[in-house]
Amino acid sequence: MKLVAGDFLPDLPDFGSPGLSKATNLYPSSFGYRPVGEFLAHTDPLPAPCRGASAFVAPSGRVVFIAGTADKLYRQDGIGWAEIGSGYTLRDTDRWRFVQFGTLAIVTNYNDPPVKINLDTDVVSPLGGTPPKMQALAVVNNFVVGTQTNGSVSQVAWSGENDAEYWTPASRKSDYNDFPDGGEVTGIIGGEVGLILQRNAVRRMAYVGGNLLFRFDKISSNIGCATVHSVAQHGELAFWWSDNGFMMWDGSTIRPIGFERVNRSFASGNGVLNYNIMSTAIDGEKNTVVWSIGQAMWVYNWVLDKWSTISHRAEIITTRLTDAPSLEEQDDVVGAPDDNIDEGGLITLDAARFRAGDPQFFVFTDAEVGTFAGDNKEAVIAGRMMELVEGVDAHLTRLRPMTDATAGITARIETTQRLGDLPVRRDYMALRDSGEMPVRTRGRFVKTWLTVAEGQDWTYIQGADVTLRAGGRR
Repeated sequence: MKLVAGDFLPDLPDFGSPGLSKATNLYPSSFGYRPVGEFLAHTDPLPAPCRGASAFVAPSGRVVFIAGTADKLYRQDGIGWAEIGSGYTLRDTDRWRFVQFGTLAIVTNYNDPPVKINLDTDVVSPLGGTPPKMQALAVVNNFVVGTQTNGSVSQVAWSGENDAEYWTPASRKSDYNDFPDGGEVTGIIGGEVGLILQRNAVRRMAYVGGNLLFRFDKISSNIGCATVHSVAQHGELAFWWSDNGFMMWDGSTIRPIGFERVNRSFASGNGVLNYNIMSTAIDGEKNTVVWSIGQAMWVYNWVLDKWSTISHRAEIITTRLTDAPSLEEQDDVVGAPDDNIDEGGLITLDAARFRAGDPQFFVFTDAEVGTFAGDNKEAVIAGRMMELVEGVDAHLTRLRPMTDATAGITARIETTQRLGDLPVRRDYMALRDSGEMPVRTRGRFVKTWLTVAEGQDWTYIQGADVTLRAGGRR
């Protein structure tokens, strides 16, 4: 009997439900799951914990990666960091937020006046005009738009048209708008048409010109956004955490993506007091959005509509665009001692790694930035309590892990006679050359786990195939 690893659905009861109750250190795939690597640092540590980061492509094509601490801004310089700005004061609840407007990266932390970074010269200076302090930023149509401007929590303001450094209200199309209902503004999504996220509402922000300039149409009065730290955007797609759970904007409608799947499990360990340690990032290569909070990350693949988790503590997660390495740099870690084009085993010069600008998911841990590119982490999947033979005990005699891992596999089988009983647990690790594990256990209700130890070489896991016979009481 094949016990296939279905969708990760931890909110459902452990009996009579489809899918998995646990999927740790895994990425969803079209049939099963793929491994997550250990954290591999790409840089030296920042001098202090990261409080926000973003990557930009300068007009010259150079990738510029900026990170901020509680009082300074830095640009990544090889494996080190070059200080480019100082004298700032971030409050505990605030982050650095970034947006690109032409040749400028515009940066705000909500407490200090916004600044601009020239992406060709890396020079940091105050943003021109009289810009307000802003919590979050986006470019909508041809305007820079900021939220919660100067502490007005229900307000958005925008710059002059095609001018990020003009902020005089009612002049040259710069202005502001206060919302009478919907609660505080908790996020913004940019694009030709913007999306204003409030605590209890969502509004579409469309440029109409004339005296009106922008029209704000409420598209939801019962779904909002709980925290700015949960918002992520990828093209026309947007994702956030609301008081109703995880939401996705597909460019035309809002749809729930965590209801009766992961919402309750996420919320049970992550109340409003933890929102300030949440961060969100897009992994464009894997079609996933990741929410990091506490010791865990929650991963959603929007193409497959599947979830999983990663066990890892991060300060900040972000999306970073890749640089094209030089021909001398063909190791996983740039600057490795054996970087040498004259050595054998080189990859082809038209390989994907020589293209700049590919979006990758990056993680700050202990002030170092890196990726999950190391050896595979320990991975765990767990199914549900199942009645494998209706009305009688199931005697399990053989288990075949459905994975290409050939070592380091532990199969756990839990059995009970009644659903309310504590399960009897037995672990098996003897994987034969045939790919089978001899097991010996019986029970009315059976739950299987598979664990692949860290450092093992494998690419997929799909569940388990068990051999059983019926027996026992009806």
